Amino acid sequence: MGAAWCLSAALGGLLACAIIAVNGDPRYRGNLKEDVGKSKEGRALMTTPEIELQIEQTRERLGETVEELAARADMKARARARASEMKARAAQVSGRVKDRTVDVSRRVRQHPAMQRRWPLAVAAGIVVAGSAVIWRRRRA
Repeated sequence: MGAAWCLSAALGGLLACAIIAVNGDPRYRGNLKEDVGKSKEGRALMTTPEIELQIEQTRERLGETVEELAARADMKARARARASEMKARAAQVSGRVKDRTVDVSRRVRQHPAMQRRWPLAVAAGIVVAGSAVIWRRRRA
């Protein structure tokens, strides 16, 4: 004698089954209609309300298990969650890099050597740019 329930998740096509094996349990032996009250060993058999309660509890646990399996199998939702985690992490790292860049740039601008030599740097830039223009005109 045994009982089995199967539920199928509508979207994922998952199938979860619960099987309650009652062959080894002496409370389930015999015909309950004829043997109500005592088993052969003198122990009390399970009554119908107890069996129904056990069945209901098993169904509830099975429903929870099916929901957990469906959540694990929902790869699309898991991928979205992972992508949002990675996006937040990238934004955090980007913010730190940006802050560091601004800090380094400020330090370089405030360094005494740069404050004294910036006209020389501008002049060197103009010479390089002018050389590039002359070189291109000669090649063309």
